[in-house]
Amino acid sequence: MNTPPLDAAPAYLSGIPDTDYHAPDGRVSSSGLKALQRSPAHYLAEYGPDAVPREEIQALLLGRLLHAVTLEGREEFMEAHDIDRRTKAGKEAWARLQEEADGRAILKADQVQMVRAVAAAVRAHPMAALLLEQGAAEVSGYFTDPETGVHCKTRPDWLRVDDGVVVDLKSTIDAGPGGFPREISRYSYHLSAAMYAHGFEVITGEPLRDFVFIAVEKTPPYAVGVYRLDDEAMEAGRRLYRRALRTYAECLASDRWPGYGEDIQTISVPAWALNTHDDEETTP
Repeated sequence: MNTPPLDAAPAYLSGIPDTDYHAPDGRVSSSGLKALQRSPAHYLAEYGPDAVPREEIQALLLGRLLHAVTLEGREEFMEAHDIDRRTKAGKEAWARLQEEADGRAILKADQVQMVRAVAAAVRAHPMAALLLEQGAAEVSGYFTDPETGVHCKTRPDWLRVDDGVVVDLKSTIDAGPGGFPREISRYSYHLSAAMYAHGFEVITGEPLRDFVFIAVEKTPPYAVGVYRLDDEAMEAGRRLYRRALRTYAECLASDRWPGYGEDIQTISVPAWALNTHDDEETTP
């Protein structure tokens, strides 16, 4: 595996294959910490040394291809013909297409159109294009957290190390200033932002100057929004990051990875479910 040893000095490294970066290597990533927010058991099942690799789901595949085309100009896919794989002839044609693809993804025509349109929209946006003029894609960062001693790794979508800027590309249903914040909260993007900022400071010795989202919609008109988090959101992300990292360190030390707790817990139902009205007549 082409990754540095755990006792290596903090560094940003180019050329680390995506499969090597994501393989279990004794380090935790922001994706791992977000899984741990659900429970340590869920982290272990998905990112532990004995985790069973999952087949890449279509949404993640398209996201990876969008990054490759938009940030690196690489089309790692082929367009599929109309093949009925229920027939013998269709199965044979599909097998030939897979052989021709030689490991590249095979997409439908509408998916190819979407990937190319999204990339074009980002590159046509003045501020997004300016942010991507300098820097590099998929640079892997490796560092050890000074407080917990936990070995960490980050992989910013786009890193401008010389001027201290990280750019995070997100494809979404709603890239507007009203809709995209809900995506940030739902997927804990602010936790990732905090971890990238911390990693940058440990690796370079300098604070990260800016963390910027490029959000782009996956349907016409492929609208683009460019955002930075305010101080309150970044601080909330930092608290989530530190809490998850400390939990991870405790689980490592004890080798215990609990699920949802071992005692009886008192729970309720959502507030909307409590606001029901009894329509039945009651007698005094």
